[in-house]
Amino acid sequence: MSWKNTPEALGAYARESMSVTWGKLRIAYPMIQTDTPKIIFNKRLKTTAGRAFVESKPQYIDLSNELLWQHPEEFYNVIIPHEAAHLAAYTRYADSGHGKGWKLIMSYLGLPSDRCHTLANANWKR
Repeated sequence: MSWKNTPEALGAYARESMSVTWGKLRIAYPMIQTDTPKIIFNKRLKTTAGRAFVESKPQYIDLSNELLWQHPEEFYNVIIPHEAAHLAAYTRYADSGHGKGWKLIMSYLGLPSDRCHTLANANWKR
């Protein structure tokens, strides 16, 4: 999906990434929550791309509004799946960090299990 330079379109773009990722995860891990986790766009996050709230009921993620605007494709392909993997890893493996369970899920998604990412023109760490 391509996106237009509006907050609504960018939000829909991010939610589509979560929906696609969560659909893949539900196939392999049917014990995770049925509903696609909510995304909160956080204007206060400046150096963190995203965070997963694994112990919340229901689970959700929040994303840096500013970094999402700067790097939408990276968020779609890597950041959102990375955070979604945290939610699934906590439910399936009781892994709340970047441990073995999370790495298995990242491998299932076909993504590197890198704890930190580098975005062009941004100086941040997860």
